[in-house]
Amino acid sequence: MKPSARAAYRWMKAGISATAMPALIVPLTQNALNDLTIRGAALDMRGFRLHRARTTLWAPKDSMLQRVARYGMVLLILAEAGVWIWLR
Repeated sequence: MKPSARAAYRWMKAGISATAMPALIVPLTQNALNDLTIRGAALDMRGFRLHRARTTLWAPKDSMLQRVARYGMVLLILAEAGVWIWLR
């Protein structure tokens, strides 16, 4: 007897047919997954988070060129404001 046939025989012997198994398993797993989302949301509301800071954005790391460009733009804005005040 094959192992799969042996398992089916055990289920049939217990009074559960092979067609009834999905009807039993699907609601149980669906309920378990639903409970996980609810419990996870409750823990998140209480402050037990995966990450310490609460944010919706996990920004990727910047390259050196992006960092230089960003700080360069800030310096350019400050220089323009200084020139505007100076020439006023």
